[in-house]
Amino acid sequence: MTASPLALITGSAKRLGRVAATHLATKDYRLALHYNLSNREVLLLQKELLENGCDCEVFQADLKDPGEARRLLQNVEIKMGPVDLLINNASFFEPPPSTDFPLSEHWENSRSLNLDAPLFLIEYLARNSQNALVINMLDTRIAQNENEYFSYTLSKKALENLTYMSASTLAPKIRVVGIAPGILLPPEGVEWDTMKEKIDNTPLARAPTLEHFRSTLDYLIHTSCITGQIIYLNGGEHLN
Repeated sequence: MTASPLALITGSAKRLGRVAATHLATKDYRLALHYNLSNREVLLLQKELLENGCDCEVFQADLKDPGEARRLLQNVEIKMGPVDLLINNASFFEPPPSTDFPLSEHWENSRSLNLDAPLFLIEYLARNSQNALVINMLDTRIAQNENEYFSYTLSKKALENLTYMSASTLAPKIRVVGIAPGILLPPEGVEWDTMKEKIDNTPLARAPTLEHFRSTLDYLIHTSCITGQIIYLNGGEHLN
């Protein structure tokens, strides 16, 4: 009997990481749920998934630490086996106290979590996997050059290029793709009403939904001829 595929989702306890986890659980995936500080939330998620018949385990790691990032996939493999799908979702997004250029500690945190950790995880797959898919979670800001969140945007732009370069380097055994959401979920503590003007100013004048996100995951997983592509899930906002 063939084992169900295994997905590792970094930053799985909240927001899009949680949405991805609950969705993949309905698709017969076994799940490795990564978290750093969200212990309560990840255990609640695990309990929910286990009650629904999903085989899942939790794995704690501070991905800003290169050693912990490099060991995460190894720890998952020891406990659950080889990873078929890696979703690099964990991200550092925090408003700087003022402009963060010249670069400050925000750059160190952004680079280590948004770029270095995905690089280390992809590197591990390159050395140890013969067939895997990597989905990097990006941001619609990569299409623009606004400096409001300079360090965050720069790190996501670098992750965009990592997506392209690793897709080219690791084909055909590993596919690497990306999703660049726009206003898919409002920032924590922000109501949807405050996002209306920005949504209205997108070419389609509407925001993507979580169902759009789920269907995009399915499309990337099942369309085996795709690699090195980034899907903008943003109502056309990247065209502005």
